[in-house]
Amino acid sequence: MFQRFDSNKNQKLNLDETMGAFPVFKKTIAEIGKQDPESALLRSVFSYIVKYGRIPNQSDPSDVAQLLFWHLAPFKTINGNRLSLYKVIAMLATTAPTP
Repeated sequence: MFQRFDSNKNQKLNLDETMGAFPVFKKTIAEIGKQDPESALLRSVFSYIVKYGRIPNQSDPSDVAQLLFWHLAPFKTINGNRLSLYKVIAMLATTAPTP
């Protein structure tokens, strides 16, 4: 799966590559966060998960500040690696609502 999104084959996911992976996870993130799947905030949450390797805690002011940064900052960098993407998959699999 990582190879699918690592378009320049440098073994890291930059911001564009990360956002290329976002549609795959968007619906699950929306369900977990009880958000509209078209909410722009979901991109911020996905970027956060890839960068920090964990789901943001809504009651932690520093996590909220980071989400706001990812949502508003026009120039952002992410250097996620294969493990980052696997962590996203694992976290979403364990927190996703059961149908």
